[in-house]
Amino acid sequence: MCIKIITAEKGFVKLEAIPGPHHLNAMGVVQGGVTASILDAATGCAIQTLLETGMRFATMDLNVKYIKPVQADGSILFAEGRTLHVSNRIGMAEGTLKNKNGKLYACASATCMIFKKNSRSEITALEFTN
Repeated sequence: MCIKIITAEKGFVKLEAIPGPHHLNAMGVVQGGVTASILDAATGCAIQTLLETGMRFATMDLNVKYIKPVQADGSILFAEGRTLHVSNRIGMAEGTLKNKNGKLYACASATCMIFKKNSRSEITALEFTN
């Protein structure tokens, strides 16, 4: 599954993803870990928008609330991530996963540890739209 950045602004990102049949669990719906991965990307990218080039982060905690099962019917899902707090060491963000009509499938909160610049780092800043 490809997760694509649609919008990136300071403190906010919007992503799109299309889960496929290979993401299904035994009950015939998209496995919860796939949903969590999309939300982890959204919350992490939101934090990344406020970091300097070369700074890194790692998710320490991701809390996902599943509201409605996600189907693998080819529909595009949209994940939004919003930064709540970023300091020198900790970043916090929240995220939502919705369909094109705004139906909410899951929401999440994340806490990330922020690492200082490192000469070995190849991470670049996200480019902003608008």
